[in-house]
Amino acid sequence: MTKIKMNKREMMVEAHKMARKMVGDYVARLALALRTLWAIAKKGAKTMKTYAWSTAKGADVELTVSADAKIEKLIINGTEHNSMFTTHKGVHYLQLTLNSKQALVPVPENMYSEIMAVKDEMFAKSVKAEQRYQRHYDSVKEAMSY
Repeated sequence: MTKIKMNKREMMVEAHKMARKMVGDYVARLALALRTLWAIAKKGAKTMKTYAWSTAKGADVELTVSADAKIEKLIINGTEHNSMFTTHKGVHYLQLTLNSKQALVPVPENMYSEIMAVKDEMFAKSVKAEQRYQRHYDSVKEAMSY
């Protein structure tokens, strides 16, 4: 099984980013974020999806994203590029640098919506799990305070 490659430092940085978006005790949030990232890393390729399309100008685009909408790989006409999602005038694009100039590649709306729906679903699940953990943590803390 292929696993997502993320070293310990990258995993901690990503966990802190996720924990900042949650509510409750920070140690509990960080623990939940680390558990979530570890589960994603263990699932590996199952959590990634590849999309392919041709632009209006005829460029063949292949985009691989993880469940949290992180761009893992972007290949345009056989060449791999680093990129990020951006929105301009209500249209979603992949922003990248070509020949030291910024370029925008439009992402079909249905693909972008699917990518963000998966990300939102994953985030909602992690928030629910964090809330369950926080309730448990609070009840244990209250029981220990007597």
